[in-house]
Amino acid sequence: ALRALQLTMNDVKTILDQRLPAAACGMLSLSRAPIPSNSAIFHGRDELVAELVEIIMDRTQPKHVCILATGGMGKTSTALAVMAHPGIIARFPNDLRVWVPCIKATSVSLFLDTLHSSLAVLKRTGDVRADILTELEMSQPIILLLDNFETPWNVQGAQSDVEHILRDIGQIPHVTIFFTMKSSTAPCGDLPWHCINLQAVDEMASRRIYSSWCPEGLGDPNLSRLLNAIGHMPLAVVLMAKIAHLTGLDAEELVNRFEMVGPSVMDLGSDGENNMDACISVSVNSPRMNDHPRAFDLLCILSMLPTGTSYDMLSK
Repeated sequence: ALRALQLTMNDVKTILDQRLPAAACGMLSLSRAPIPSNSAIFHGRDELVAELVEIIMDRTQPKHVCILATGGMGKTSTALAVMAHPGIIARFPNDLRVWVPCIKATSVSLFLDTLHSSLAVLKRTGDVRADILTELEMSQPIILLLDNFETPWNVQGAQSDVEHILRDIGQIPHVTIFFTMKSSTAPCGDLPWHCINLQAVDEMASRRIYSSWCPEGLGDPNLSRLLNAIGHMPLAVVLMAKIAHLTGLDAEELVNRFEMVGPSVMDLGSDGENNMDACISVSVNSPRMNDHPRAFDLLCILSMLPTGTSYDMLSK
């Protein structure tokens, strides 16, 4: 009970921290959360971006879109590239493209408050959920980009509440839900989802990403070996390229270090965008992993297999 009370108090503090600065100025914020700029270094996803834009633009068969993958695959970058496409901007002009960052929505109340703040909802009846739905129902066609949706979805004991909120929003005809999520399956199976399980980029795109951060390394004869070693995962490629540029290490030296110490060699900070271990730990320490105590043991066994294995082999 004390733990639940502490979590509730933390939620209240977070909500007040978000709202008090605007209130101190005499009014609450009236502007919706803008979509962040997409990265100028973005390679290997052009066909996918075009496909997603076409799906969202298809008015004959409205669908909600989710990009699913492990950390480091470029889910957010791909979603931002879609939102920056001229066709999407024309269909959803100005504040009809709404950024909903869910990374800190660690409870249902914080998820609702994130939606409420991102939409700049003016109506305040005391029922936050109803106010959000009213705002969306009265809106013109609108698209919501819910980034890192796994955070509210994986809140222990709250998945049913989050699912009901998502379903209520998804049933409004002119609202398009577009989210990124560390998962292999989409929530609310009864909603018309178009799911993309994002994979690693190909070697050509991987080389272009690497050379954008470390142009002097493009001609390295061992570059292909390095990129193959890290699986052409975009975040890993970026971190390796930055390390090469900062330290002057060549591809062979980076491969040797990677084989000795693993992902911890890719450490340029403490957050998931600059530290591969931090990025991986988000998935390894997720509620779904914690619900299955032997899952970590299985990962440890798989990590010792030089080439991995298949699901069919595991099921035998």
